[in-house]
Amino acid sequence: MKQQSQLVALISIFTLSHTAVAQVKFNALPDFGFGGVAYDANEAGTIVGLAVIDASHRLEPAVWNSKVAAPTTLPTQGFGGFATAVSESGIVVGSRYVEAGSGTVPVLWLNGKYQELETLGEGGGALDVNDAGQVVGYVNAQGGTLPAIWEGGKLSVLPTLPIGAAGDILNGSANSINALGHVVGSVEVAFGSDSLALKWVNKAVSRTGLSEWIETRGVRVNAAGDTLINGYFGPNGSSALATFSASGQPTTLPLPSEYATLWGTGLSSNGVVVGFYGDAIAGQFALRPIAYRNGVIEPLELPQGAMWAFPLNITDEGTAVGYISDGVTGSSTAGYWSLGGSEVITLTPSSGLPGTEVVFSATVRRGTATVAGRRVQFQVNRKDIGEGTSSTTGKAKIKYVIPADAVPGTREVMASLGGGRYSLAPLTINWVSTTVAAHSTSGPKNAQVNITGTLLNSTTKQPIAGQVVRFVHNGKTYAARTTATGAYSIPFTVPATAVSGTTLAIEVKYNGNVNHKSAAAKASIRVN
Repeated sequence: MKQQSQLVALISIFTLSHTAVAQVKFNALPDFGFGGVAYDANEAGTIVGLAVIDASHRLEPAVWNSKVAAPTTLPTQGFGGFATAVSESGIVVGSRYVEAGSGTVPVLWLNGKYQELETLGEGGGALDVNDAGQVVGYVNAQGGTLPAIWEGGKLSVLPTLPIGAAGDILNGSANSINALGHVVGSVEVAFGSDSLALKWVNKAVSRTGLSEWIETRGVRVNAAGDTLINGYFGPNGSSALATFSASGQPTTLPLPSEYATLWGTGLSSNGVVVGFYGDAIAGQFALRPIAYRNGVIEPLELPQGAMWAFPLNITDEGTAVGYISDGVTGSSTAGYWSLGGSEVITLTPSSGLPGTEVVFSATVRRGTATVAGRRVQFQVNRKDIGEGTSSTTGKAKIKYVIPADAVPGTREVMASLGGGRYSLAPLTINWVSTTVAAHSTSGPKNAQVNITGTLLNSTTKQPIAGQVVRFVHNGKTYAARTTATGAYSIPFTVPATAVSGTTLAIEVKYNGNVNHKSAAAKASIRVN
């Protein structure tokens, strides 16, 4: 298992230290009696990883659909393997062994059915997947590894940036992908310490992480486009964690007291980070789990009898999954920490007229408290219109101009925190009330006169152009179209039968359309 071996390899660089007792309880997941590892979870509560299924230490990819029932295993063509990620829609990816316990091939499971992914003939591994079915990971090649993405099962090797010296064997890996297809990962010298955190957008590579440091590793990218980076950019160049906003703004996270080193593993879409750090208990080496919420440390429990704990990812609901070990026998127990206090978002209904501006307002809360600084994505009828950031009152707002030709009715507005955290509310587009004015006139028999007036928006008093205004006299319809100023002029010939000194009453009407309400006005024609 490439990921697990990387984690264990970190032990040699830790030193002994001391820290406080963890607070958030660890909960073991049921297994087959021989242990396991939980690698990832989605908002629906599905957890994936591996389970040891017998005393021979045979590993199988495992899926927990319940936190209280034993997992189910996924097919691996007979050699065993492990599942590393699950999408919100339930797509599972991971690897199966080429031979028992040796060499891997990337695999996707859709509805439990096995699908082997393309490689360069030397194997590889799948590490993450999004709802679109885009899979990322690595493929083996020429003694090293290359970062990879699979789309529709088809392999593309992702480009990297120069690192190391000529002839160095490089290990590249694409570790995480979000719903937008943004990918984060690393390239490193296989037998050295140099490494670069990388980000790919539309398969174009860029360096992510603090540019003045060479030893960085890209860990996660969340739904908001934020990335989690491991590196040596703490005080005096010590190991630390940093998050980068989608726009590239870095935030270095605080260090636990008296820590030896720190390694980040998971990042939720609402910004919660999980990882682990080196510590000592009674002179024995330990790895302690840790979480950060809004940049503040929230220690996780290292249960009694355990010496190592590895939270490997966290959902927006606050479930951090991973495993613990006694650090001696090599056995592990899959489980989770429930941080709770997950954030919720509510969106206020809105209304407006075609062509006018409305303000969408959403409120982010955790329990009864409002949450500031959270980016909220807004959509109208499932189309992105932009984002806002929650204020000190928890409110995120964005302005939206209703199209002038919008048909009255309701539209679905969504405010989203990402990762299945969203709120829906209607935008009601109202009919435009109209006012038609008609001016009386006069003329002799057989003379042509013009009935004039205007058609206006009743609220804004702006003219309404290109609309037909009409009246009916003696069964005949007379009509004209309004100009850019909303004016109209309807020609009318005074009947030869009209009696001088009398008045002809008419009613000018506008029948409305899909956006505008109807209106009418009365006028008269004095027969001279």
